Amino acid sequence: MRILLSSYVFYPSLGGIESFSMLMAQRLCAQGHQVTVITETPHEEPDEFSFEIVRCPNQKQRFEAV
Repeated sequence: MRILLSSYVFYPSLGGIESFSMLMAQRLCAQGHQVTVITETPHEEPDEFSFEIVRCPNQKQRFEAV
């Protein structure tokens, strides 16, 4: 199943929402789902996770993710 997870704040920020969103994305991937996370949290370094992260998406990127 393809799952889109929207989390306004995400890694590398620290906090409850960030931790829960990361855990949810990791667990869903471990169950074999294709997960994409969209977030407003910028990060300069490349993300190395088993799921895709779309950071600071514009309107077109949000539409394409859905």
